[in-house]
Amino acid sequence: PGCGAAGAVLTDRDGHVTSAGVRLTDDGHGRDADAPTPGVFGCCGGAALLRTDALRAVGGVPAGFFCYYEDTDTAWRLRLSGWQVHTVPKATAVHRHGASSRPGSFPFHRWNERNRLLMLLRCAPAAVAIHQLARFVALTMVLPFRPRPDALNFTAGLRLLVLTEVILRLPTTLLARWRIGLRATVRRKVIWLTWAGR
Repeated sequence: PGCGAAGAVLTDRDGHVTSAGVRLTDDGHGRDADAPTPGVFGCCGGAALLRTDALRAVGGVPAGFFCYYEDTDTAWRLRLSGWQVHTVPKATAVHRHGASSRPGSFPFHRWNERNRLLMLLRCAPAAVAIHQLARFVALTMVLPFRPRPDALNFTAGLRLLVLTEVILRLPTTLLARWRIGLRATVRRKVIWLTWAGR
């Protein structure tokens, strides 16, 4: 009765586990669990069963994210409203990870970076969201002056686009944050302290 969402264990075509649920890192990233263990934060949206009344009550899936972090954002809001999220080890599905954007591509990094920041601004404690946004800005500003990793998410152009999109969405994101707070029965800080880094 307390379960708002249940996710499958996702594998690639060779049977290797690609997601057995989503963990929340200590800097607010969502990371796929590589084995079905109790205590995952959320489930991957690639194959999940969600309780309709719970999903409606927390505002649905954030369609504006398009892909990436919509599942983790949904898990945040379910947990803020007191629902549990589980992985069901016997439920499996084959999933082509990143098929919509190709991992490592410009759209992949753009949507991942943008949606993580938007998710934190919507759901996380204010101090966490502000810290992660400030960290993103600071790293973007120093990139031209230091050696950078060879990945698109560390290019100034992509990061400036992400920041522009976050700023343009800030009014609606803060309104969503307020609405999420009104529906919450569990404090954001409690969810963060319980799940971040596990």
